[in-house]
Amino acid sequence: MAEPIGPYTTTDAIRGGIGVTDNEITDAMLVDQQLELELEVDLATWLPTHATLYAAGMGQSATDSEKLIAAHITLYAQWYCTSAAIDYMRLALPQMISDGKDELRRFTELDLDAISSKAAGRRDKHRSALEELALSETPTSSVSVMERAVPDYDPVAG
Repeated sequence: MAEPIGPYTTTDAIRGGIGVTDNEITDAMLVDQQLELELEVDLATWLPTHATLYAAGMGQSATDSEKLIAAHITLYAQWYCTSAAIDYMRLALPQMISDGKDELRRFTELDLDAISSKAAGRRDKHRSALEELALSETPTSSVSVMERAVPDYDPVAG
């Protein structure tokens, strides 16, 4: 059973991006990397309203634009975590699997750097789409953060 990595992706989605099974990389191996926290920090730096945007896109009355933004957040989260997991788990990814009788060699022709860079490329693609869709549609507030107040009570004179 897949463990959630934050509200946006799962361990199965991350393993799918890498191309491994849950026998090769367990849920605990992915959860223990604190990918959820890394993703949260990353999103907070450039898309602080991600939770609101995602909730709006998942609602029953969501517009097509809101659904698209939520989909891009989900895909960004998957590929962000996939790229990070590859970078952190190079030594944990099995190169050879054997049961004593049969043997399977993996990643003999594939370069983990290439897989990681492709995952990072997909992550960046979804980030660009989110920046274009979500950040350009962020409504501007007509309320000023700083307001001037003239109180009726003077604290000095009493």
